[in-house]
Amino acid sequence: MASLLISALHQGGVECAWRRAGTPQELEAALADGPWDVVLADAALPDIDLARSLDTLAPDERDIPVIIVSPSNTLRSVVDMVKRGVGDFVSMFELERLPASVESALRECDQRRQHRLHHEEMRRRANHDLLTSLPNRHLFDDRLDRALKRARRSDTTFSLLFIDLDHFKTVNDTLGHGAGDELLRGVAERLRDCVRESDTVARLGGDEFTILVEDATESNAGETVARKALDALSLPFHIAGAELYVSASVGIADFPADGDDAETLLECADTAMYRVKSGGRNGYHLYTPNADGKDQTPPPRPVIPLAARRALRQRPSWHIAGPALAAALLIGWFAHSALAPEPTPPLAELEPLRLPADSEGSESIDLDEDLDMETAAGGPCAICMKR
Repeated sequence: MASLLISALHQGGVECAWRRAGTPQELEAALADGPWDVVLADAALPDIDLARSLDTLAPDERDIPVIIVSPSNTLRSVVDMVKRGVGDFVSMFELERLPASVESALRECDQRRQHRLHHEEMRRRANHDLLTSLPNRHLFDDRLDRALKRARRSDTTFSLLFIDLDHFKTVNDTLGHGAGDELLRGVAERLRDCVRESDTVARLGGDEFTILVEDATESNAGETVARKALDALSLPFHIAGAELYVSASVGIADFPADGDDAETLLECADTAMYRVKSGGRNGYHLYTPNADGKDQTPPPRPVIPLAARRALRQRPSWHIAGPALAAALLIGWFAHSALAPEPTPPLAELEPLRLPADSEGSESIDLDEDLDMETAAGGPCAICMKR
């Protein structure tokens, strides 16, 4: 039978590679070695369970068109085979029809594939951010709702992180929206690398991102991810010929401690994020309500801007007094950043900072032990940094 079918195809101008499968095991092996464009099934083969084979070849599973070749077909068998995905029937006595049947089946299969790809692309566009390919607000809301249902059912907790980039508008204003888009794609990629496959990183719009941390074995899983994210973003981005430093403000809310519904959790995480903004940016904050339901915990202390940190790392020893420190920080920042600086916090409010050793293995700088400040009115403010 196989040689007759191939001969009929050749006579009709159809050249093909083929393989004969005479048993169910051979059929499975052939399918595994695919891909194949079409299956010609001999309904008279005694060792093949045709119904089971058609279930294996169902269009929803493999999308391989099937043509039945048989000496005769009853109406009942034809209806049953069509329900199982058979595209056409060719009688053994009309094999001249086989080439046209194969070409028609292939066209229909291609149309189905194109339709499916179009449907998948439309669904992707509806659920994913077109710039970063992250889940968008619609898909994030759905995943947050599912996370709430799972947590309630299993009596577990999860964390919601609300992330807002600091001074992102400055990037667009300074380097253009193309550079801003490239920066957002880079941020999205780094955030994805900070979480597990079971977690969700989404872009809500603009420079706002969220992270869902589920099934955590540690009580501080949200803080762990926040630190990873801030560390990842602290590395420079190379965009439009410039070396950019970006930081973020991260607010964290936990289910069920901070809220038992999606709206409340988002509000708490957003509130915690703004506490970071008001406290100097570049950090994370856990939502902690007081008796009247408002987050009034002290805001995070301001830190030295990231680009200034890099400038500090490159100086083996500085002895700076009074306002000269602020000037030195700004000089270092301008030298290594395409962005205008944010207002430098008052020196007395600067957080003690330990600068890590650089890639060449030099010693770290510890401002906590070497910091000496006089806060009397009009008194000098001295800072000494030593290796």
